[in-house]
Amino acid sequence: MRMEELDALASELFPEVVRIRRKLHENPEPGFEEWETSRMVQQILKAHGYIIKTGKEAVGSFTGVLASLYCGPGPVIAMRFDMDALPVSECEKESHIPVKEGFCSRREGWMHACGHDGHTAIGIGTGILLSRMRGKLSGTIQLLFQPAEEGCRGAKAMADSGILDNTDYFLAAHIYSREILKGEEADFLPAVEGSLATTKLNAVFHGRTAHGSMPQEGDNVNLSLASALLNLQAIPRNSRGATFINVGTINGGTGRNVIADQGKLELEVRGETSELNQYMEEYALRILKACAMMHNTRVEIETTGSAPSIHSDLQLAERIRKLFGTPESPVIPSRKTGISFPASEDVAHLMKRVQEHGGQAVFMLLATETRAALHQPDFDFNEEILKKGMLVFSETTTALLSKTRPD
Repeated sequence: MRMEELDALASELFPEVVRIRRKLHENPEPGFEEWETSRMVQQILKAHGYIIKTGKEAVGSFTGVLASLYCGPGPVIAMRFDMDALPVSECEKESHIPVKEGFCSRREGWMHACGHDGHTAIGIGTGILLSRMRGKLSGTIQLLFQPAEEGCRGAKAMADSGILDNTDYFLAAHIYSREILKGEEADFLPAVEGSLATTKLNAVFHGRTAHGSMPQEGDNVNLSLASALLNLQAIPRNSRGATFINVGTINGGTGRNVIADQGKLELEVRGETSELNQYMEEYALRILKACAMMHNTRVEIETTGSAPSIHSDLQLAERIRKLFGTPESPVIPSRKTGISFPASEDVAHLMKRVQEHGGQAVFMLLATETRAALHQPDFDFNEEILKKGMLVFSETTTALLSKTRPD
């Protein structure tokens, strides 16, 4: 009966959630600059009875939002939704649905190419839906809207702020191509069981300039950059699992006849586990420092983002799977296990914090048809997943916080 009621409410809310998603898609905002998105989240959820906390002191970032709904004594359940966009210029083809239906990005050079507009819309819709179920629940609902997931920059500060330390259950999800289920006709995967841990690094080299015909008078950072680039790619791989490194940008010098005194590498390492990522990071740091030393330059290394590997609690995942395991369920759970997320996600910081304080956490995949891969200019998804995402979060929450739940 509860599922039928939730399905009816989700169907009623669906047109408004689509409208919200499309408005967000029109106005993509960079990480830590999600001002309009944050304002929308706060206004809507405050109007539905949520207590709003925002700002660096409250939630660890200026644009992050924590919306809380107290429904009486009981467990605390937190759900995370990311808000930021990518520096991608959106496709302008008429066949691209946002172009065809008039909600293409209006911000040049920026786009919601990873589905975060959908995640935020699902979070708002879930919040509204659960506020209508408030009288049947006993516990606390916390909706966490996170900035700067791209580059793995936003979650750690929110985790370190302590806002999740009393959380019993933590849920998060990502819209993803159904292809990851390898032919299974399902709407969501209840638990990702691994991901690539990562560290993002900037290495700025400082040298000494001179005229190009007097190289002995200078210290050329381009030599350090070149040595670092080649040696980073030569890091020995590890038999314990997959490892990756990529130098995404390299810049140095001011002119062909000038010894370069400033240069920068932007790079990332990844590992199948947090331990493998640490192996790659430590090796990369040694190379960067050695390449500075060998050419008499100096290097400053900054960690700009990071994420450990994801570890979902399979006991909670199985409870979620069973909730949707009936033939009449409007959302079909995947029966697959052991699927890893083939990328990095800083939600792992939030999950780890919850788990370290005795709570359970899962990261799910919302499986649907996508019209391109993530981070591509023609990425888009079937908006039916917005309704199904609301149902996954709201049904799980009502089951865990129901006044009639078994002790």
